[in-house]
Amino acid sequence: MTKTPSLWERFQALKPTSDASAIAAIPCGSCKQHLLVRGDSGEPALLLATDPRASPRADIRLKHVGVQFDRRFEVAHGDDGSTEVGNFCKFTCDPSGSHLHEYFVELMAATAGTHPGVLSAQATDEVVDMLLELFRKLSLPTDQSVTGLWGELLLMHLAASPGRFIDAWHLRATDGFDFAFSDKRIEVKTTERPSREHAFSLKQVRSGRETDLIASITLARSSSGLSALDLARLIAERSDAAQQAKLWRLVLETLGEDADADGEQRFDVKSASDGLVFVLASDVPAPEVSASVAVFVTEVRFRSNINALCLNSPVSKTEILSG
Repeated sequence: MTKTPSLWERFQALKPTSDASAIAAIPCGSCKQHLLVRGDSGEPALLLATDPRASPRADIRLKHVGVQFDRRFEVAHGDDGSTEVGNFCKFTCDPSGSHLHEYFVELMAATAGTHPGVLSAQATDEVVDMLLELFRKLSLPTDQSVTGLWGELLLMHLAASPGRFIDAWHLRATDGFDFAFSDKRIEVKTTERPSREHAFSLKQVRSGRETDLIASITLARSSSGLSALDLARLIAERSDAAQQAKLWRLVLETLGEDADADGEQRFDVKSASDGLVFVLASDVPAPEVSASVAVFVTEVRFRSNINALCLNSPVSKTEILSG
């Protein structure tokens, strides 16, 4: 059986083209009107099909991306040589940011999938402003390690319904819990050390909810393992368009400039899956803060070794991941 090429492989197979020539493209979205194209330096760009603007908007240039509004492109269709001219907003990844290109391709295709049809000027501005805000954040220090993100993606990958976990995933890496379901919260902790010693906030383990969980994962590096990008692609294959858009947005936002090093951080999935243990957050050993002191003390953070807890009081993985 012939293997279906991935989106990235299809993109790499596109002929690099300049704005002056007929463009070979990958149609994106349910209506196939938005186009993923490859520039003359190999950089990816998304052409969003748009209505002509009544009022012009100036082109935008950031460190990693550029935007051009109201551009007309001649697009090649298939192998018959036919072409069609359309009006587009062009969102381009900088050629020098090659470490972002794979993420950009996935994010742009997912974004196009959630915005079918020709976009109005207002809808175009909303999409562009959302993407620009994301890429502005790439210049800021990241709030989370690659290993932490990898652990969160592992739960989605192992879940019977990855989309359910994506829907519950935090909106910011600084949120108190990684996953917020209607009946519980799950905080993921990863370590490459033999002992399960993790950093906690008191709010995570003394929330007052008896159903909150800690997912402790021991990681083992492997040259044949999977990166965060690899895991995200596997998850995206089992998710709908809106979930894919959220997935890629948060992956890229979380990695930030560390996206350059993501491919070098690969972990063994089977080892991590075997080393995944859920425990009740309320069972985690934590410092006692009396009610009289708690009035004045906030943001209590500490490290706790939960080896014994994971051995003696694990919560069923099957029950959590199959829900």
